[in-house]
Amino acid sequence: MCIELGCQKYKNIITNQQSELDGIIENLDILQHEYQIIREKLELYEHPIPAPQYLEDIDYSELYSILTAEFPSAALHLADRDYKTTSKTELERFLKHDLTNIRQYLTEYYDCDDFSYALMGAISNPEWGALPFAIVWTEMYKTADKKILTGRHAVNCFVDKKRQVWIIEPQNDSIFLCPDNWTPYFVVM
Repeated sequence: MCIELGCQKYKNIITNQQSELDGIIENLDILQHEYQIIREKLELYEHPIPAPQYLEDIDYSELYSILTAEFPSAALHLADRDYKTTSKTELERFLKHDLTNIRQYLTEYYDCDDFSYALMGAISNPEWGALPFAIVWTEMYKTADKKILTGRHAVNCFVDKKRQVWIIEPQNDSIFLCPDNWTPYFVVM
């Protein structure tokens, strides 16, 4: 009996130590990921992304008309009177250097809205801040007939020099046209 109790005690100690070790390993993985992000951010700080080639001005009313046509169900908020457009290629260059997409997704704590805020913050600097760039909240439906809602999502959008509205998925830097099965309902630029 005494031997069995002693064995159980040591099994419990080993189980607890294994749980603690698993937690340490998980924390180490997170710390290594964060360390990599910090190293890359430091590299960006030392070598900032060169300013885009602005091609032409676009004013509030023209931009508002473009966004209203593209997102007819959306409440729109444009913070400035004037913006400057550039090419989709210039935005792709920015995204190539930006590190928002390498952050770790954490359900409810660092998810789609946080990624879109982070990318909006990254582009809101003196060199890039005049671009018509926004955060977009959208409903996503199973099909284009929009009868079955499958979820809501936050992304970014950008209006290029050709007045084309592009959606940017900040979690992976993909750029695409707004899908037919999406209904953007709130846009902040």
